[in-house]
Amino acid sequence: MPPTTPTLRLSLAVEIAEPSVDPEGNPVTYTIVWESNDGYRIEHHDVFTIGGRIMDAMEQSEKIKFGQTWTVTVTPNDGFQDGPSAQLTARITSCGTYWLMK
Repeated sequence: MPPTTPTLRLSLAVEIAEPSVDPEGNPVTYTIVWESNDGYRIEHHDVFTIGGRIMDAMEQSEKIKFGQTWTVTVTPNDGFQDGPSAQLTARITSCGTYWLMK
């Protein structure tokens, strides 16, 4: 049954369109770090591809609030060393979400 009071469920997700490739053939995993401008941080380690795609979500909806800015940092690792990181920043607004690429 649906709740008597509507519940807002928010999540942030990232999909890596072009996974990293290791020249030696080692499997590549990713560390994905979600950080809000008001100090909340969550890290997901050893994220790997599923069917050639990498997806990760920050689903702690109670931590996502209108007006916040969230940054996700994705860092590949071949089991020996980290590769270059990539970042994406989003501002949560009452009208939608604005994405800023870094």
